[in-house]
Amino acid sequence: MVNILLLEIGDEVFVNENKGGKIVGFHKIVLSEGSCFRTGDCLPGIYRDPALAQVRMENSKVVDVYYNCLEVVDSREYIKRKKTTGYCGGKIIRRFPETLFCEGDKAQVKLESFEKIRNLVGEVIEGYSHRKPQMLCLGIDIGKEPEFDLDIFFVVSVNYLSNGHCTYNISDKPDNSHWHITVEEKDLRLLKHGEIWKVYHKK
Repeated sequence: MVNILLLEIGDEVFVNENKGGKIVGFHKIVLSEGSCFRTGDCLPGIYRDPALAQVRMENSKVVDVYYNCLEVVDSREYIKRKKTTGYCGGKIIRRFPETLFCEGDKAQVKLESFEKIRNLVGEVIEGYSHRKPQMLCLGIDIGKEPEFDLDIFFVVSVNYLSNGHCTYNISDKPDNSHWHITVEEKDLRLLKHGEIWKVYHKK
């Protein structure tokens, strides 16, 4: 079995011990500040996933192959390589920009956005009213319905967009196991930074 930390684009490989091919890419992993906080010593961004390679086979078809199905052709070059750094050996492709809010922060809805957020929460409530009886019949408790007049929320995750901006998933609890709605930065006013922000900003 190959060491996933040492695979590189351009490596010629055997797939499942017999079919030949060449690595032309890797899948990507998105790591937010919260993910990095839980994972360990890494920076928020998009990383190369060394465990899942994209391999062009001899028939020119590109397929996804997990590292444990690969063997490298040039073993001498392979063993000379040094281990890479970062998430599970994955090389960072792009750093994420610093955001105003971070996972775990406490925020208040701005007055001008309150009606919009109220409607979003209302849609969640309507969904709960339809889903809850069905889920309870299956033995699944999806929790307490959200309150309608909330204006204080926790940021539970950050959505990084391709245009460099981001949106935020917010909920009435400081984790992502409950309901959430997605809002823009302009909808919120910061009340208090959480532990993750303090760690990354050394506060």
